[in-house]
Parts: sequence; structure tokens; C-alpha cells
Amino acid sequence: MFEILSNKLLVGVISFGMLLFSSFEGNNASFSKPNLIIEQNHYEVSTNLQNAFINDFYDIIHSGETIYIDFELNLIQDFGHEKKNKFYHSVKYNAMEKSYELYLDEKSESYIFYQYESLITHLSKIELAFENYDLDLKKIHLTASIRNLELPSLKKKYDMMMLWNFKKPIMKIRIEDYKNEN
Repeated sequence: MFEILSNKLLVGVISFGMLLFSSFEGNNASFSKPNLIIEQNHYEVSTNLQNAFINDFYDIIHSGETIYIDFELNLIQDFGHEKKNKFYHSVKYNAMEKSYELYLDEKSESYIFYQYESLITHLSKIELAFENYDLDLKKIHLTASIRNLELPSLKKKYDMMMLWNFKKPIMKIRIEDYKNEN
């Protein structure tokens, strides 16, 4: 019963936003300027999603449904060779405990938060480390998207990218630019 009520609340929030879509202003999600550390063949990249979880996200997260943010990392090497890696962050609100469970797929780590602001800080943070033993790495691209939300009990599916104005944030790094800085 609680699931049906929370689904109806979520549908109401999404439907109301879509009804007012002509005046609806989505979030202009973007990545912060990345930090890149290079030590021989070891790379560490960190960045944050900015302006991604404002406006209607609070209500949607509080629906109790699991919300997924998908990421795709592209490592571009000599001659256009690419290595792709996909990972996600997920968040689910527990109304009984008034807590948020955050899962970071790239680290295989789960966290529990009791403050919404702390959740958003950690949900927005991307920290990656990887080795590159093949050809010289030339570029790093990272994109983010919000996975569609399916409500099986109501047989409805919502394109959550409307909250980001249907635009995927993209971070691009040219390795040469960072090597010249150091």
C-alpha cells in the first residue's frame, strides 16, 4: 500500500512538472573543472556534477524509488582507439528511517546519509583511478545521464532527462593540456 501511495505522489510531482513544462525550467547540469593527476601510467580524475540535483530532485528522491545516474567513461588513445567503462550512482530514500542509501558502482561502496545536503555532495562527486599500459592516452571523456524511472505498479515510464533539459553533461580532458601544466 505504501508503495502505491509513494508511486502516486511521484506521478503527481512528475505530471505536474510536465503539465507546466512550458514554464518548467530544468537543471543545467554540468561537470566542474576536472582535476587530473598523472603519475607514469596511473591516472586519477575527480570532478563534480553541478546544478544537477536542484529544483524537483528533492521531491523525486523522496518518492522512495531508486534513482540512477549513469556515467560513461571513454579513454581515447592513439589512432582513435577507445576503451569504454560504464558505472552508476544510485540513491533510494527510506521514509521509515528518514535516511538515504547511496551506492557508488565505480567503488562498489554503499553509504547511508541522514542529511539531504550530505547525500547530494557525495552523489555529485566522481573520483576515478585507472592504469593505462597500452598506447598513450590522449583524451578522457565522461558523460552523465539519468536513467528512466519505471513505476511497475502503475505501468508507467518517465524520461528523467527532462530534469536536465534533455542534455547530458559532458566532461572532456585533453591529456596534453594537463601534462603541459605540470
